[in-house]
Amino acid sequence: MVRLVRPFYKRLKKLKESGKVSIFNMSKKILEDDYELEQPPYLINYNKSKITLNSNWVQYIGDHFHFLELWVLDGWHKYMQYQNKNTPSLYEKLKFPELKRISLDKHRKFWKELILKNKGQIKCIFSNKILTINNFDIDHFICWNFLAHDQEWNLIPIYSKVNKLKNNKIPAKELIEPFINFKIKSFKFAKEILTNKKYEEYLAEHSNFINYSSTDCFNSNYKLKYLEEITLLMNKAKNQGFESFKY
Repeated sequence: MVRLVRPFYKRLKKLKESGKVSIFNMSKKILEDDYELEQPPYLINYNKSKITLNSNWVQYIGDHFHFLELWVLDGWHKYMQYQNKNTPSLYEKLKFPELKRISLDKHRKFWKELILKNKGQIKCIFSNKILTINNFDIDHFICWNFLAHDQEWNLIPIYSKVNKLKNNKIPAKELIEPFINFKIKSFKFAKEILTNKKYEEYLAEHSNFINYSSTDCFNSNYKLKYLEEITLLMNKAKNQGFESFKY
């Protein structure tokens, strides 16, 4: 607790961590003597063995809580990212959990319309079953627990039974290419039902993932880059203990 308020005390900042005149040996007197002058967030009262909050800070924290929360989260994120260089979406994972996950109804509506328009042509890449409007779920190909987001490039319609079994597992390596082929095929399907503006946005949501132009989404280099990035993410997930899945 002394270390947390140390930056607020000029005399404490000059003291060393150890020795006869360390911050711990000298803090009892300095904390009380300089309290009114320095106005730290709280006072450590050694005699009464308690901490007294500074009323000015209580008011300030109450008025600016959201800004302070973001400031703390940003510092914590930078430290954790440095210590965990191979973990994606750390900022999302470090935030306080949302009470409710973002709905995927928009994505389901999109694929429902495509499935109706292309009866018998859209199949689950895991089970090879033909998808109907009543038997599919929207799946995070690389599980949400690892990526912590609902970005379009990672979403795919799959057979509902497969989705329940897959849960928070990572697809087997041999499913990466079928997944990418499916996503590229979806570009052609999407053109059938989306306005030009929405279609461009759909392509961009995938292309931004690999830092490619949406105009290049049908060339071979695009597919290779997509494959490379997905493989990299899946290997990171497996290294962190996520189980592999094959239907």
